[in-house]
Amino acid sequence: MQNFPRYDSRTIYHDIEHKFKATRLQLWARRPGFGCRVAPMIHEICECIGIQDLAGKIHGSRNPMNVIKAFFEALTTQRIPSDLAKARGLRLLDVNHIYYGGIKPTPIHTRR
Repeated sequence: MQNFPRYDSRTIYHDIEHKFKATRLQLWARRPGFGCRVAPMIHEICECIGIQDLAGKIHGSRNPMNVIKAFFEALTTQRIPSDLAKARGLRLLDVNHIYYGGIKPTPIHTRR
């Protein structure tokens, strides 16, 4: 079993483009109530994981096994806010507001 992080317990954290062999996936996080508008293979996985609001497109090969592997790899490569905060030197609260609320960030180490 593997745990996949979800934003607001309903969608992915950010838009994802992922390539696995000849399959290229584009996944977009959507607003609450949008639904899961993706290919049937991905839709079934989303129901099992608990993703409710997602849009996606498959380009290239539509081999079911490659699509599923590409989707799982895409979910594991998404960057969660705590990782972004560490990488940018910001507080987690600021990262959440920047990406999901629109408030100006304040750095952790301020110069005097």
